[in-house]
Amino acid sequence: MRASTRYPPAVTSARPRFEIGESSVARCVPALTKVLFMRPLHHLLRLGLASVFVSGPVHAQASGNAPIQIRLVRGIPAEEAARDQLVRVLARWDLSRWFFTRSVQIDSLAIPHGHPVLTLNTGTLANDSVKAKGFIHEELHWFLSRHHASADSAVDEVRRLYPEPPPESGTDRESKYLHLLVGVLELDAVTELFGETTARRMVARTPFYTWVYREVLDHGDPIRSILHKHAFDSPDART
Repeated sequence: MRASTRYPPAVTSARPRFEIGESSVARCVPALTKVLFMRPLHHLLRLGLASVFVSGPVHAQASGNAPIQIRLVRGIPAEEAARDQLVRVLARWDLSRWFFTRSVQIDSLAIPHGHPVLTLNTGTLANDSVKAKGFIHEELHWFLSRHHASADSAVDEVRRLYPEPPPESGTDRESKYLHLLVGVLELDAVTELFGETTARRMVARTPFYTWVYREVLDHGDPIRSILHKHAFDSPDART
């Protein structure tokens, strides 16, 4: 959710490598098999849907060449529940197109944000589709940070579209411009996942950046044209 308008240059890190035995997983997270549709653990390991260390971060992989690393900041039950939910989300939907960073932390006290580490909180535990939307939102900040020079130019063009955006609690003007770009990409992503009707309903119910999301829904095409002009209207981490 939070992000500076001017992104720092993207930092590329090596993908995580690890080895795992089935017995290690069985000792670590007994609830994992319940989370992932009650499938036997050996079946999940064979599919590559779950991989866990006895100590340290959880690694969840639904698809792609490397897992998503999930770290708990405080290790409290609510964060464990949010971690299990994210594992479930990654197993249920193929989100590999938006894996622009593979390091995630769960912080019960944080406002979700993308940088320096993608951080989710313990909200929306009852709604997996909203959690998927939030995860994609923060990944899209990482996508734009990979194209920070073009993203800055795009923000300048959005600024010309909206020279005087209305005030909105908790946001500054530059953040609004950036989130108009993120919001259009987010709407397109959840449309791909859930269909247009559901996606528009989800975006309309977003409780923050309410003006931004109204503009995304009602006047998204000019912003989409700016994204297309700078060749990042179709993010795909797999390419």
